[in-house]
Amino acid sequence: MNIGMINSQLNNYDVAIDNFSSVIAIKSDYQKAFIFRASVKLDSRDFAGAIEDNTEAIKIDKSNSVPYANRGKAKEFLEDINGACEDWTLAADLGHKSAKIWVLNQCKNRD
Repeated sequence: MNIGMINSQLNNYDVAIDNFSSVIAIKSDYQKAFIFRASVKLDSRDFAGAIEDNTEAIKIDKSNSVPYANRGKAKEFLEDINGACEDWTLAADLGHKSAKIWVLNQCKNRD
């Protein structure tokens, strides 16, 4: 995990993804590895991959607001604002402060 985090900070995205994938291969229910890998995928503009990893993280623990918020950001980049707002609302309901702001600024008065 630490090596993946360092590679992520150095913008070595492919290496970081491989590092987090190695963690997931060892411990397939380690939510943080999915969240960090999703974050790297988001940074590297692999929005579909970020959505997949955040969805896996949500399956592991539905009470964590972070993967909902991050999945919403990926959906926003894919211009799925309704999907983003759904995820941000769930994240906000779980206490994610940034998601509350995103809902207020981008989701009110949406059909």
